[in-house]
Amino acid sequence: MISWNEFSHNQLEEYASIAPPTLVLAAGGTRRSAQLNNIPMADYPSWSRKEMFRLLKMLFRSGVQHLFCVIFSETNTHETSTNYREHMATWAADLLANQEAIDVYNTEGWQVRIEALGWPELSNTDQILQASTSQNKKGPTLWYTAIASPEARWNQIINAASHATNQSDMIRTIYGEDIPLATMFVGTGKPQLIPSIINPLLIGKLSCYWPQALGYSLSEDQWKKVLYDFAYLRPTWVANKTERTQEVLKYREYWQSSPPIIGIGQRLGPFWFPQT
Repeated sequence: MISWNEFSHNQLEEYASIAPPTLVLAAGGTRRSAQLNNIPMADYPSWSRKEMFRLLKMLFRSGVQHLFCVIFSETNTHETSTNYREHMATWAADLLANQEAIDVYNTEGWQVRIEALGWPELSNTDQILQASTSQNKKGPTLWYTAIASPEARWNQIINAASHATNQSDMIRTIYGEDIPLATMFVGTGKPQLIPSIINPLLIGKLSCYWPQALGYSLSEDQWKKVLYDFAYLRPTWVANKTERTQEVLKYREYWQSSPPIIGIGQRLGPFWFPQT
């Protein structure tokens, strides 16, 4: 197995053979990230998009082919701030599909779509993105997602089932093409998964990571650590477990001396943070 020291010095493009073909990204805490970086709220949308594009470029450079980037989930529809929904729909339609954004997509060679369920305000945005990036058919695909409720997701799946005979057919019915099952999820904050964040149809052997870096601030070094774990540390399965089982005796203290529970956290004011 390659050492972390050797792995960490590789260029991102050298990870194409180990990167997940399909990855789901749910970056939370973007407003908190802006606050910590002293970004005025008036500048927050454009700053956040710049940070998002930096991260998307890094992931695609590593060999990801289908990247599902969550823009809105069901939790966004529960916010009660004045005119919040109208403001967010306008923000998404403009910042994700204006000419500046489209220039980035075409410079990078990305195909771009937005899967919007329960957000009729964004239906025209998907048409613009499809038309503006249709020439990038040989490039990877960026799928923005905006899912208003669990019901919207399940209704989509039920409708697809009426036109399909298996999982692959259902995926093709919904997305218009074959998509490999997702094998990596990168979120932020609490370790939770809900249908408005990831389509259950797309879940393969899903390795989940919840970096606590807020928003789109995941660094290249942090991303390399995720990739190293994904490719070299998590794959432990072997067909014959006879000798493997005996190896546990060498590491007795890890499992018998108050082993950690992944997912337990603490409150930091109004926020959750994992116990350290």
